[in-house]
Amino acid sequence: MYTVPTREFERRLNLLHGVMDEKKLEAAYIVNPINIAYFIGFYYLQTERPAAVVIRRNGDIYLFVPLLEKDHVLSQTRLVSKIYTYRDYPGEVHPIRLFADWLRELHLDSSTIGYDSSPGYVSYWGL
Repeated sequence: MYTVPTREFERRLNLLHGVMDEKKLEAAYIVNPINIAYFIGFYYLQTERPAAVVIRRNGDIYLFVPLLEKDHVLSQTRLVSKIYTYRDYPGEVHPIRLFADWLRELHLDSSTIGYDSSPGYVSYWGL
């Protein structure tokens, strides 16, 4: 099995940070699973369970995923600063509301945040 070297992910993140500096973005909010794999090396099949990565201009990386994915994250990438998880459906609070709470916790609720322009769900498994 081929593994992408950490320095390649660092190169990709540095390019993203350059774009973020140019556009004066505090963070990038990425939901497309192909883009998540490209930037941090976390590969998964996204279904109706939302997931996102937040990459801050200061270098911190946060991953929002279902609890089911936590062990997979830990085995696939060491680039994530913190993993936020939610209980699978039916949870008490909808995951998107949790994502908003986590963005507030990270003090990004009043920040300029970029996002990937492709849809979060890339196949018929999505909503």
